[in-house]
Amino acid sequence: MSARVPLSFVSYLLTTFLFRDRPLLAGLAFIGCYLLGALAAMGSALLARRTILPGKSRPMILELPSYKWPSLRVAFAAAFEQSWSFLRTVGTVIPGPVPGRPSSRGHRCFATSSTPR
Repeated sequence: MSARVPLSFVSYLLTTFLFRDRPLLAGLAFIGCYLLGALAAMGSALLARRTILPGKSRPMILELPSYKWPSLRVAFAAAFEQSWSFLRTVGTVIPGPVPGRPSSRGHRCFATSSTPR
C-alpha cells in the first residue's frame, strides 16, 4: 500500500463534499490535489538534497541470499506441521459433540419434539 493512498482518500472526500453536484470539477480538483502532493514531495526531496544531504549519494546495494528450491521432504514436513498445529488449535477451541465423549452425554444433537403425535 502506497503512502499516497490515505492522501487520495482525503482528496476524494474533500472533492466530494466541495463539488457534490459538479463531477467534472470534482475530478479536476482531485487530479489537482494529487499532482500538488507529487510536486510537494519532489520539492521537499530537492530541498533536502541541497541543504541537509549535500554531496554525492552512494548507490543502494541490497544483498540477497541465493535462492534454493525446497526439497519435497521439507515442504511436506512443513505442511504437515502447520496442519497438525491448526487441528490441535481447532480441537481445543471448537469441540464438537462426539458420541461417547463425557461432555456430550445426555446431549441430543437433533432434538425431537416432546409432544406426542
